[in-house]
Amino acid sequence: MSSETPVQSVREAIHALLIAANLGVQIYKIRPTEGVRAPCVVMQKIGGPGERPAGLGQVYSSTRKGVYIMFVFQIDIFHNNTADLDALTDRVLTLLVEKTIEVGDSRLEVKLRRGPLEVPEGELGERIYHVNMDFEIEAPLTWT
Repeated sequence: MSSETPVQSVREAIHALLIAANLGVQIYKIRPTEGVRAPCVVMQKIGGPGERPAGLGQVYSSTRKGVYIMFVFQIDIFHNNTADLDALTDRVLTLLVEKTIEVGDSRLEVKLRRGPLEVPEGELGERIYHVNMDFEIEAPLTWT
């Protein structure tokens, strides 16, 4: 069966992939409202360009209608030194580009949309280093 909950299903699948990789850092499924503790990886859904037809219009299968929704997830990586930040960024980047995620009955590719970008932190003297990158996933949204 395809997905009736694509946002939740895609988020859970990416999170499970990151957890299974045993990165040795905290993985936040949703960006916390009160800051993060480095080192960590933070996920957040930041949008997507919209939808495309599932087949002939909304015909997904003989019993279901649907469309494909494009999601963009931002992955933020925080660390307290640049060497470990780069190493963790490389591991996450490689993992997400090489693997697929399973959503409903579909195996979906995670594609790099915007490569790692170093982000300066807000407070002067803060010793935390931050990189973010965007990944896109096209997932089915179906209904009966």
